[in-house]
Formats: sequence, C-alpha cells, structure tokens
Amino acid sequence: MKGRVALILVGAALTAITSVGPASAGPNQTITISCDTSGQTYVVDANALYGQITSNEVYNERNPFGETCTVS
Repeated sequence: MKGRVALILVGAALTAITSVGPASAGPNQTITISCDTSGQTYVVDANALYGQITSNEVYNERNPFGETCTVS
C-alpha cells in the first residue's frame, strides 16, 4: 500500500512539474534598427540593446557612405 501511495505521489509531482511552462514563456521584446540612406530595417532581441547601440555608434562613425543607423 505504501508503495502504491508513493508511486501516486511521484506521478503527481512529475505531472505538475512537466505541465508548468518556463517563467519567461512570454514573447521576446524586440528593438528595431533603421538606417537612413539604404532604408534597411531589421529587428533584434531587446536583450542586445546596449551592444546594438555600441555597434551602431561605431558603424555611424566609420562607414564610408555617410549612412547612419538608429535604434528605436
């Protein structure tokens, strides 16, 4: 009897664990990068915000075409 109760408890625990999704199951937030001259627009994960801002600053300073890109 004890073995059957333990099996039921373990089964219930596994069912509860596997039925719960991850805490961050919502959609990822994104940011949009837009470039003025080429009209290029692309979307990246918002977790990359600071790296993308730095990348845009370097690109805007060094590109030979005078194009500037912004993060919005």
